[in-house]
Amino acid sequence: NQNNDEISSSVEIQEAATHEIANSVSEISQGTQEINYNINDMNNGAGKTGHSANEVFNSSQALSKQSNNLKNQLVEFLSQIRSE
Repeated sequence: NQNNDEISSSVEIQEAATHEIANSVSEISQGTQEINYNINDMNNGAGKTGHSANEVFNSSQALSKQSNNLKNQLVEFLSQIRSE
C-alpha cells in the first residue's frame, strides 16, 4: 500500500512538472511570436525609411539641376546686360 502511495505521489509530481513545462513552452512560444512581429515591424519601418531617403535624394538631385539651370540662366542674363 505504501508503494502505491509513493507511485501515486510520484505520478502527481510528474503531472505537475509536465503541466509547468507545457505552460513554459506556451509562454516562450507567445514571446517568440511577439519578437517576430516586432522584427517585422522594424523591417517595415526600415523599408519605409529607405524609401523616404531615396525620395529625398532624388528631390535633392532635381533641386541641384534646377539650381544649376537657374545659375546658367542668370549668368547668361547678366552677360547680356553687360554687353548692352
